[in-house]
Amino acid sequence: MERFTLEQPDHRIESDRRDPLLQILANRGMQHERAYLDQLNAQGLDMVVIDDSDPQATEAATRDAMQAGADVIYQARLGRLDMDHRFIGIADFLHKRPGPSCLGDYHYEPWDTKLARKAKPYFVIQLCCYADLLQPRQGRLADHIRVVPQ
Repeated sequence: MERFTLEQPDHRIESDRRDPLLQILANRGMQHERAYLDQLNAQGLDMVVIDDSDPQATEAATRDAMQAGADVIYQARLGRLDMDHRFIGIADFLHKRPGPSCLGDYHYEPWDTKLARKAKPYFVIQLCCYADLLQPRQGRLADHIRVVPQ
């Protein structure tokens, strides 16, 4: 409904009421993500936090951070146009790893924080999509994808 409202602002369909339980889970997910971000900051890594206020600038900022060789890119926006359809993903984190790519002697792997204690199939599919979107930017597939469990 949120997307439909963005695309068709004059529609007269009433949005679903917010589910309090889903809101609690979303808040816990954000707390977990922020805790992991704080942990990375405490390690003194070169981190770039992508500002999501302008979608086109966000993709460019992600690309610039990758080319600059940031250790970690938070909220990386990855996109591609396939057969006239725009496919976009926002990875929680891109972690810099050693290994050649068109960026230099490093490449990036997508990592996502999840509340679950173990990986679920749809987590893996999501991360594989991010890796696929990342490939053209770095000229290679990531060696690994990673779920950061709670």
